[in-house]
Amino acid sequence: MLGDSLSSFIRQAPESSGDPNFLLATVLAIATSALAIITFFYMRETKKMRIATENILKGGQKPIFAIEPVLYDETGDFHAINLVNHGQTATDILAICYWLDSESGSGSGDRFYILSLSKDGRAILNIPALKIIEQKKYLKIEITCKNSQGDQFATTLIHAFDKLKDSNTKIAYQYSYEQSITGALKEIRDTLNELTKPDNKDKDS
Repeated sequence: MLGDSLSSFIRQAPESSGDPNFLLATVLAIATSALAIITFFYMRETKKMRIATENILKGGQKPIFAIEPVLYDETGDFHAINLVNHGQTATDILAICYWLDSESGSGSGDRFYILSLSKDGRAILNIPALKIIEQKKYLKIEITCKNSQGDQFATTLIHAFDKLKDSNTKIAYQYSYEQSITGALKEIRDTLNELTKPDNKDKDS
């Protein structure tokens, strides 16, 4: 419609070029068209920015799950896995753990329900971690939960322990504050067990 109006003015220009009212109307028509175009592009860019901002905000509300080894023994092997949340708080968490022969395999899994995990919160998944690693299985963890806004969120973690087929490849020890406390308590327990052995009691007497 704006193009038709401009074309009409242009056709009339030779006949009315000396008419001040016509010239004024032409200027107003051009200015109105330019303003309409600018407004259109402004609204389009504003919409893009709003959508991008909403996506950033939604992304910031997501939990970020990972796993870490826990419950180490004297040989350095670990016997369970922590589910860690490095993102925003997650609630109503269901984690289903599978250990499979292939990444696309299927089978039954152990199910764990976790009330909530805040940022850097941890929960032990009591699965046979050592057996999974020794057999070079694929560990698959399907997670569903609610994010900090109460919206449903789902993700899947897959770890391939076939990288350990080379006997020279070891899983590195991962220090954590909780693990250091566990280790200290275990040392105290072992010391007390040693002190309360019958042989030690006989020596004291």
